[in-house]
Amino acid sequence: MLNQDAGYAVPYPLAFLFSRADEHLSLPGLIVGSVIPDIEVPFMGMFFASLPDHLFLHGLLDALTIGTLLAAAITRFLYTPIVSHVFGVERDELN
Repeated sequence: MLNQDAGYAVPYPLAFLFSRADEHLSLPGLIVGSVIPDIEVPFMGMFFASLPDHLFLHGLLDALTIGTLLAAAITRFLYTPIVSHVFGVERDELN
């Protein structure tokens, strides 16, 4: 039987390879964008236990619209402060 958690590690190496293949792609944006569809799972389990754990961000249309907007906003406004705080990196070096 395959480990179901093994699939979660795949987007990060792919994001790195895509960012190296095309200089116009942002590695932080690719990483955040690969995590956004799964961000609803813990919140759905905590607050709405009776609902299924995958709702709107796992649909194609919703992932392309809401997921893209969330990924852009999080990358633009939250990624730099969080990474600089967690890893002790100066914010100027991250921009």
